[in-house]
Amino acid sequence: MAIPARAGAAYARDRTARMRGVSRMLAVCLGLVGANLAVWGWEVVVFRDHPVLLGAALLAWGLGLRHALDADHIPAILATAWRAMG
Repeated sequence: MAIPARAGAAYARDRTARMRGVSRMLAVCLGLVGANLAVWGWEVVVFRDHPVLLGAALLAWGLGLRHALDADHIPAILATAWRAMG
């Protein structure tokens, strides 16, 4: 049983749209990782003579990350990601 040409074209369009969404999400993730690395590099340079402040910055970053991954934030993050994927 052959697949009609229109169905194949629709599948190709859907696949292309999904790939665009995935590449957009990958770009956002890489941008966030790059921004984090840049800020941590800056903090190491600025706080190299003040290790207590560097430790406080690491603690604040860790607590912020923990807060971002709380159970009430996960559904909002997922909804935003699915909306971005189309």
